[in-house]
Amino acid sequence: MTDATSVPAVVRQPRARDFQPLTISDATTFAAAVAKADGMIPRAYLGNPGKILACVLAGQELGVGPMASLRAFHIVEGKPVASYDFWIARLRAAGYRVEWPQLTTEAVTLRLTSPAGEVHVETWDKARAQAAGLWAGKDPWRKYPQTMLQARCVATAGRAFAGEVMFGCYEQDEADALRGDPAPVASPPPAEPKPALITATTADPEAVEVANLARRIADRCKAACVKRDELFALMREQEITKQRLSECTLVELQQIEGAIEAQIARTTPPAKPATPPMDSVYPPSSRYAGD
Repeated sequence: MTDATSVPAVVRQPRARDFQPLTISDATTFAAAVAKADGMIPRAYLGNPGKILACVLAGQELGVGPMASLRAFHIVEGKPVASYDFWIARLRAAGYRVEWPQLTTEAVTLRLTSPAGEVHVETWDKARAQAAGLWAGKDPWRKYPQTMLQARCVATAGRAFAGEVMFGCYEQDEADALRGDPAPVASPPPAEPKPALITATTADPEAVEVANLARRIADRCKAACVKRDELFALMREQEITKQRLSECTLVELQQIEGAIEAQIARTTPPAKPATPPMDSVYPPSSRYAGD
């Protein structure tokens, strides 16, 4: 005889009861009761039994219980919105087979087979997302493109092919379109940096000296009223054919500076001798010598 203690006990899993929709009166009572259940329901529903009632009734039409509806849905412009994995669960619960023949970051294909064996294939790829103004727009599309493409496949195919499950229902990423929010514009590529001005911190010392000497020559010409044509004539005399001071080398600038100083010296009249002081011309009178 077998020892009864050696036979493992059979644990029976409780079977979930069939979903029983609430009456309007019961749903109203439920909404009022849980409206203050902070921490148990999403904050968007706190203190708002009207929103809770609308969400519960929308969930009942899809065969979802009241608390599951509050966790899964939010209502946008009167339409139930939920994550795409929730809609996959609802499709499978309704007997649909969900398969993914193609899953990449730039193209996703969904094969949805109905309980009757009918097949619908939906593909969302980068080109389609770009045409819809989605690709590289919102942050999730930049970080998780494959997941977002999957979500669009489920939402589009579900409404078109499984209306008894998803009629009038939307995926979370589609909520902005329901609200009428403008599609985000992808940021333009950064402009190429412009070359920095020559400074002592960004250029070698010789380049800085060239820039400073060219500036000094220009200031000197302006102060001495040396015209542009005269400056170029002096440069040609030094066999310098550059058209700008900034194009000259350090040695050429030094030659130009020397030629300008020589030209200024030649054209500047000599200064008049200073008038000697009166005491040196007319010595003090001897009558004051003893004072």
